[in-house]
Amino acid sequence: MNFLRMSELNLTDKVVLIREDLNVPIKDGKV
Repeated sequence: MNFLRMSELNLTDKVVLIREDLNVPIKDGKV
């Protein structure tokens, strides 16, 4: 699956809302 990077988007003069899931289990430093 390919994801766009923030640096690849033209976000000049736009409002950006970012939704993140911070409840990701981490074991031994890996997701």
